[in-house]
Amino acid sequence: MIKPEQVTVGKRFLATTSNGERHKVKLHDIRRRNGYQEYVFAINGEGWPFESIEDFLAGYQHLEPIPTQAD
Repeated sequence: MIKPEQVTVGKRFLATTSNGERHKVKLHDIRRRNGYQEYVFAINGEGWPFESIEDFLAGYQHLEPIPTQAD
């Protein structure tokens, strides 16, 4: 299982939901909004804000890193 500290800006993952759907995801940005930190994830190319990385991870059964050329 992926730990929150393994999720960094720009790192890509292949995520599987509990009903078997697969999404390409990445942490796109971390920003402050109205005094709170917001984590913006790109899910299949569309931006979605979350209050925490844990909130994002709770929606998926399995995440596996997608290797980059640097890996």
